[in-house]
Amino acid sequence: MASERGRNRTAKLIRIGRRRALPIPADFATTADEVSLQRQGHRLLVDERPRASLLAYLANLDPIEDDFAPVDDAPPSPVG
Repeated sequence: MASERGRNRTAKLIRIGRRRALPIPADFATTADEVSLQRQGHRLLVDERPRASLLAYLANLDPIEDDFAPVDDAPPSPVG
């Protein structure tokens, strides 16, 4: 079984307006919304950027240091 790193394919660049695009073959498909691009000499490397979860985003936020006014937490009024 070949390693993931060792797989190679040739793909045609296509033109969309003034931009060039690289269609990703089905066997290289990814669920990522973004990729990072890196040029190494004549090589173009494409790396998946995994989706960040909301919990991961919230975990990276700085703590809130502000003092907040107290909130009157009265029970809701009956409807009707």
